[in-house]
Amino acid sequence: MLTNHQNKHNHALVAQFGALELTSGIFEKIKEYRCLTTDAAEVTRKVNSQFDSDFRVSTIRYQLTKIKNDEFGCPTSDANELVGMLKEDEKKRKTFFKKVTDDQNRLRAFCFMTTRMMS
Repeated sequence: MLTNHQNKHNHALVAQFGALELTSGIFEKIKEYRCLTTDAAEVTRKVNSQFDSDFRVSTIRYQLTKIKNDEFGCPTSDANELVGMLKEDEKKRKTFFKKVTDDQNRLRAFCFMTTRMMS
C-alpha cells in the first residue's frame, strides 16, 4: 500500500533514445548490421554513430530478437513442433526418441534413431 508520495524527481533526467525513436531507416540498418555481427553492443555503436543517436544496448538487443523471431519463429514453438513430430514418428514407424529438458521444460537435447539405426 502506498503510504507516502512526493511528486518530485530525485535524479537527473537521462534522455536516451527509446523504441519510439526507431525509424524505418534505423530498423533496416539494424537488420543489415546483424548480418555482420551478433554482438548487440557493436550494432548499437554502429547505429548510434551513423544516426547520431543514443540508443541503449537493451533497446537494440530487443529489436534484434524481434527480427530473429519474425524471420525464424519462436524457438519454443519450433522445439514443441519437433518433439510432436518425433513422438508421432515413434508411434508410426517404431523409431526411438528421447528428449532432455531443463527445469522450465525447454528442450536441451534429444536423441532420435530409426529402426535401421538401432539395429
